[in-house]
Amino acid sequence: MTATLFKDAKTKLPVEGAPQGEPDVVLLDAMGFGMGCCCLQLTFQACNITEARRLYDQLAPLCPIMLALTAAAPSTRLLTESDCRWT
Repeated sequence: MTATLFKDAKTKLPVEGAPQGEPDVVLLDAMGFGMGCCCLQLTFQACNITEARRLYDQLAPLCPIMLALTAAAPSTRLLTESDCRWT
């Protein structure tokens, strides 16, 4: 499994341990990387559809923020271009 490195002005290429011919790739070659992809799943029970819609509308703006916070997780050793675990 590989992940593309986020490149900025101070990024040193090639990345240590990168596959031949792919200097900007982080190699995720251990089982621990998959287990490090955690998630938070919530289940809500609402009294009616109006309350369910209200809950959904209040949580919807938080989702992109939470996904972007996962980009700072050190599970890939280096900062990658992905903002979340789904790419």
